Amino acid sequence: MGLRSTVAAALLAAVAWSAAGIAQDADGGSLARFSGSWRGTGSLILDDGKKERVRCRLNVQVSESGASATQTMRCASAARDVMLTSQLQAKDKDVSGVWKDAGSGTMGRIGGRLSESTLTLRMSGEDVDALLTAITSESQQRVTVSGVLGPIRKLTVAMRK
Repeated sequence: MGLRSTVAAALLAAVAWSAAGIAQDADGGSLARFSGSWRGTGSLILDDGKKERVRCRLNVQVSESGASATQTMRCASAARDVMLTSQLQAKDKDVSGVWKDAGSGTMGRIGGRLSESTLTLRMSGEDVDALLTAITSESQQRVTVSGVLGPIRKLTVAMRK
């Protein structure tokens, strides 16, 4: 997988959990507060130690039942511009889904568990094996992804609704 696809996978991991949060509302209330547009900034650290700033926008659409979500994300740094899509399903506290880099066609899987305010996901694909930990409140998300993401070793993104 090329650097573009690897960055795409890492950036998707950074926000994919938000759609999982959308698909599973702990108190059974309205899911409307989770859908919509999110934006934020963060950084990624490459395996050579270089750091890049990233800006991301995320649009999330939730099914009426709240059991599935579709998202489109665009993230950019000074060197890259990536657009990704994903579909996620939630059943009880289990989350699973797929992601795709719209530019390269690279695909992978996402799976994990959701608790009240934290989501832990394993992300996989070609040259991708990473653990995502996310903490959320109603209008903010803070996500850290660590592991093998091609040349990326760590990604952190903070987003607001």
